[in-house]
Amino acid sequence: MELGAGGRMRQEIYEDEFKLADWDRGHALACHLHIANSLTWHAATGALPPTPPPTAEEYNRWGLPWFEWYDDKPALEGAKALKKLKSVAQLDKKKGNVSLPEIASTKAEFVVPVGPGKGKKRVKGVGI
Repeated sequence: MELGAGGRMRQEIYEDEFKLADWDRGHALACHLHIANSLTWHAATGALPPTPPPTAEEYNRWGLPWFEWYDDKPALEGAKALKKLKSVAQLDKKKGNVSLPEIASTKAEFVVPVGPGKGKKRVKGVGI
């Protein structure tokens, strides 16, 4: 998982089909997330940090699947403020910096369509 503004991920958000009264708001939970680099991971756990996830280029080279969700539902319009966000690569280019290779853009080669209109196909892992 990586965090950064912008990027090329496409996301659709749908209107909640349930009423507010349908949700059990009396049993809310909190989840605390701590993001650790390799040095703090080792200090906190005593274990070696996990290996980095494959880059987009490695996904293509190894034949790993990209998944694209297909649905007939209309998506909600995104917030106008989010359209102004720049990706890390765009910010680097503007500042004259060289982006890290793992954030390089690539074209998805092996795309698996998933979603309600795709019959009973199940997504299964693909070996490397």
